[in-house]
This record gives sequence, structure tokens and C-alpha cells, in this order.
Amino acid sequence: MKSLSTQAMTGSLLWFSLLLPSINSVFAQNKSAGFDGCPCVDSQLSGLYNCQEDEIGNIQCWPPDFGASHCDTHDLGVNEDCENDPKPEFCLEKWCYVDVQKCKMSPERVFKSDYFPDEDDLFYSYSTCNSSEAAWKGYITTLPLKDKVLSVIIPALWYPGHYKRNASGSIAQWYDFDVYYNDSVPWEGWVIDYLEAVADLSSLAGLKYTTRSKGRSYRSQHRSF
Repeated sequence: MKSLSTQAMTGSLLWFSLLLPSINSVFAQNKSAGFDGCPCVDSQLSGLYNCQEDEIGNIQCWPPDFGASHCDTHDLGVNEDCENDPKPEFCLEKWCYVDVQKCKMSPERVFKSDYFPDEDDLFYSYSTCNSSEAAWKGYITTLPLKDKVLSVIIPALWYPGHYKRNASGSIAQWYDFDVYYNDSVPWEGWVIDYLEAVADLSSLAGLKYTTRSKGRSYRSQHRSF
């Protein structure tokens, strides 16, 4: 009995070992194409979208199979921000374009294309690839300010937050309006340092400091309390 049991077990293990590669292959194939209820689409991007030019003349190009057919880190090698080191988190998340009609009956989260918002039928999903769209959604909120110079109005001379120095190198007083309105004199102070640090962490091209209008400054001096 022991010999027969051992033979049966050995045969079962042998059969399972032969079958396992096929099982893994099917599982990997299904997983790479998204979940069954919300599969990746096979359609390729139109040639119209292979390259686009933004409002400041930068040209962005995508391969014809970008986002199509299978789950992958499609942004790598395509999105210029993914060339940075360290890479933004979204670059390492897998996603694909999906059939939105099939996905309606699934629990997967689907979103209209952010790269091609004018394409009505182009939707993508991270969850069908067992990933999260959180990093990507955080990234696209920074795009309206990407490579832009942000103007910051400094309301007054205030030491130690935001101040300037006069010609002698001394800290200018709040009533030194000639210094305040002189754009060639740099701003200093902990508020300025903080703003610069935030800008360095963002996608901004930089900050431009400006002042209140002279009429507003005049009214502030004569305001009654």
C-alpha cells in the first residue's frame, strides 16, 4: 500500500510539474492584458497623435503602440520626466488603454485619456493592471504650471520675512519705497527662501517677484483705522 501510494503521489507531482508552466503562462498572459472584465485594448494610436507640439513649442512624441495591448510601464522612455533620477513614482506604475464599455460592468477604475483629451473613446486604467493611479493623478495636477514662471506679489518691506537692502547695504525700512519698487534690488528673507525651496521641488521654471501698484501703496499709507 505504501509503495502504491508513493507511486501515485509521484505521478501526481510529475503531472503537476508538467502542467505548471502552462498554468503560469496563461496566468501571466491574462494578467499582462488586464483583468478579464476590463481588458487592455489592441488598437493603436492614430498617426495624428504620434507627435504633438505644446503652446511653448515643445514637441512630444509617442510610439504607435503606446498604452496598447498589455499592462506595462508605458511612460518609461516616453514621458521626459521619467528620464529624471530619481524617477517620479508614476513612471514605475503599470497601466493600459481599455475598452470603456466592457469596463463599465467591472470594479476597475477607468479614466479618460489625459495625454489625448480630445479623443473621446480613449480611456485608461491602472487598477486593471493591479496598479494605482494615485501617483499619476498627483503628477498631472502640476502640468498647468510646468515650465512656467510664476509671478509673486510681495506686499511690502518686512524684515525678516521679505526685505531688501538699500545702497549702503543696510536693511531698507518699510517706507523706503524707492528700494521697494526697484526690481534690480533682490529680495531676501525667510519667506523668500521658503518660496524658492517650494519652487525647486515643483515643475515651475522659476519665480518672478513683483510689487503692489504705487496707487495701492499710497492708499495704504493714508488708511484710517
